[in-house]
This record gives sequence, C-alpha cells and structure tokens, in this order.
Amino acid sequence: MVTAIMPSEYGIDPTGTGKLLGLNELYEAQADKEETSDDKPTSQVIKRVLKIENVGPAGIAIPTEILAAIPKGQYAEREDDIEVIIPANKGLEYKILVKKYGQVKYEWNSGDETMFFDFHGDPKIEAKSQWYESHTIAYSNHMIGTFTSPFEGRHGWYYVNKTNRDIVVKIKLKGQYQLTKQGH
Repeated sequence: MVTAIMPSEYGIDPTGTGKLLGLNELYEAQADKEETSDDKPTSQVIKRVLKIENVGPAGIAIPTEILAAIPKGQYAEREDDIEVIIPANKGLEYKILVKKYGQVKYEWNSGDETMFFDFHGDPKIEAKSQWYESHTIAYSNHMIGTFTSPFEGRHGWYYVNKTNRDIVVKIKLKGQYQLTKQGH
C-alpha cells in the first residue's frame, strides 16, 4: 500500500520508493490526462460516474451496463491498419465500437517514443454518464493484446505525447468491432 498504491494512485510517496520505481509518473500522467481534456484538438477525457443499482460479491458495486444481456450478434469480423498522429505536447484518444463480449486483437507501435497511454472503455448508455473503465494504464512504445469487451461501448487508447514533435502511432486491429468517426 505505502510503496505502490499511494504513489501511483494518490501521488503520496512517504518512503520514496514510488519515485525510485517510477510509480509517481503514473499519478502525474493521470493528472496530465485530466489537464489536457480542455485542449483542442485533444479529445474529451472525463471522469465518469455511473448509476449503480446492483452490488456484487464482497459488496462491490456493479454498473447496470455490465449486467446487460449478451447481444444476439457481434459486429462483423474486420481488419484495419490505422495511423494516428499524436500532436506535440498533446494527448489524443482513438476508439472503436465493441459489443459486449466482442473480441479484438490489437497491436500498436509508436516507434522509439515511449508514451503514457490509458486503454479504456466507455459503456453505451442512453443518459450521459461520467463513468469509464481503464483496462491498462502504462508507459510503452508498443503493445500487443487480445481484448474481450466486458460491456458494449467505445473502447480505445488515450495517448500522451510529451515531446516537441508529432508522433505517429500505428494501430493494427482484427476482430468484432466498428470504427468510429475519427476514432472519438
């Protein structure tokens, strides 16, 4: 708790281990992500709050969207190679639509530039919500994975470019999804 969670989640590092392990950067990157949410052309990044009606094991709240029925069908299989330009000293989001239990294989690469990223999803709901779920938050220049969506909605990556030049992120996708207008 003191050496890992407090530095990365709350920015509190009483022992100094968070700085040594680079965990303070996770907290700082989250703060940077929230600060860039009003900048153009950066996409909206919003802290979200969802109406909770159900409580699961151990008293953990479960959003109603996660309990939604399994869809009768998934989006058609497709494959795409996409290039996204992350502007210098900005953050940018790229998202796709995925139904509940839809599967997507992905790979992205930013060349030699390591960047902060947050792979997350927003549920598809009628009313505007303040809730999202982060699947992976880290620093990297490359990631490969397979994703099964826990709920229907927009899933994708928020990248932060802290350099003075644009960075091209190459994304390869294969699976049951649809592209969104400009990835937002």
